[in-house]
Amino acid sequence: MNTLIHNIASKIILLSAVCAIGGFVAIQPVLADHSKKTPDVSKRSSSALKYVTPGVGAAEAIVTALGRQVGISNRSTKTRLAQDSTRRESRIISVRATADVFTVIVDLASDEPNLDLGIYNMLGKKMVDVYRGPASKGEQEYRASISDLPEGVYICILQASNTRRAEKFYLSR
Repeated sequence: MNTLIHNIASKIILLSAVCAIGGFVAIQPVLADHSKKTPDVSKRSSSALKYVTPGVGAAEAIVTALGRQVGISNRSTKTRLAQDSTRRESRIISVRATADVFTVIVDLASDEPNLDLGIYNMLGKKMVDVYRGPASKGEQEYRASISDLPEGVYICILQASNTRRAEKFYLSR
């Protein structure tokens, strides 16, 4: 096992050095098994050789070639969502500020054990704590008194375990 790792590492170093110098690298002949006679490259069809321009896909070609030599499958293991499936995220639906009452409607993607909803000024200071605590999945409406806030531009920030959303609004009386 150590010799296999050593062989792979030495081939990566060799290919990296050749790619760093510049020029084209023929992947197949460099990685050929040295116990067999290396075939004449000029007699091969052009589709049998894979040429890599240094810096453009070179790492991908090295990994693909080494994976083929070790016997690793080239199949992708990524999980894909179906085209009709979308990942739902928490969001702020609307923000409304009247003279005395601030109303925000949020849509949560999942139950949140620790939701923090606040109004911040443009300097980042929390001016009003709208809601803090657990919240259930779905559309929720929260209200807070803003009678003591001066006119100006504010940001409503929704923070949950895996979510942070912000919505800017202007308070005018």
